[in-house]
Amino acid sequence: MAEGFRVAVLGATGLVGQQMIEILQQRDFPVAQLYPLASARSVGATVSFKGEDVEVIDAETFDWSEADIGFFLPAVRFQKYLLQRLLRPVVWL
Repeated sequence: MAEGFRVAVLGATGLVGQQMIEILQQRDFPVAQLYPLASARSVGATVSFKGEDVEVIDAETFDWSEADIGFFLPAVRFQKYLLQRLLRPVVWL
């Protein structure tokens, strides 16, 4: 495994998500693998990270066990839907 963290950025194609990716890059955060996540309409687009184009992944089908760290920055209209979907498997005690 490469040194660093597997980082998922949900909302990667939005303004805040793009800023988060830029900050990770500027601060030289130890990212071994970047998972830029967005809605299905953005799948196939790319984001730039450390001089490379990284393809955007569908947030609905992403396996969150692949990420060590996740930043949740989706557009407002997508937040409620994703929160319900992502939190469904969580058991509350």
